Amino acid sequence: MAGYTFEFALQSYHTRPTTYNKALLFFTCTDFFVYTLLANYVHPENDMYDPNLIRQETGLSKGSILSLVTAKSVMNTYRIMNPDATFFPMIWVDKKSAGFGIGFKF
Repeated sequence: MAGYTFEFALQSYHTRPTTYNKALLFFTCTDFFVYTLLANYVHPENDMYDPNLIRQETGLSKGSILSLVTAKSVMNTYRIMNPDATFFPMIWVDKKSAGFGIGFKF
């Protein structure tokens, strides 16, 4: 849902920037990044955190997961600053893998 909220806030921000849109963009852009830092480095053994579950299921390292999440946050920040950006980052996870993709709007 954070991805959909971000897209909604981004559209609204580019047409009419408000404090509400800015707050939504900030929190939806940084929430999973901060959550991953918390899970990886503050509570690495707590299997109730999604990044820890992803790490256990896929075998990805802490650094790999943090890199994926950081890349998505940086790209979304670029999209906030540049309304002409036509790409969007995506992260998906299944039982055997995690992926990072970039979609392009035509």
